[in-house]
Amino acid sequence: MTLRAAGIETRGGEVALLELPEPPPLEVGDVLIEVKAAGVGNWDEIVRTGGWDVGRAPPLALGVEAAARSSRSARESSGPPPGQG
Repeated sequence: MTLRAAGIETRGGEVALLELPEPPPLEVGDVLIEVKAAGVGNWDEIVRTGGWDVGRAPPLALGVEAAARSSRSARESSGPPPGQG
């Protein structure tokens, strides 16, 4: 599985396509979602330039809006079954 996101490598850097590592194995209660479309807001520019500390340091994916469906869930998860959003 290839995971990609639009984000920054350094604070104030240009927004670029980031190749992300495989997610860790799911634990009970975790759900992996497959994002079909994502959006960014004006706050992402504030995060990109370092004006808002969101508790993470670059490399950093931007955007908090997503249209997605569940891809996998861990056993005993109460989330939606795979393929449902």
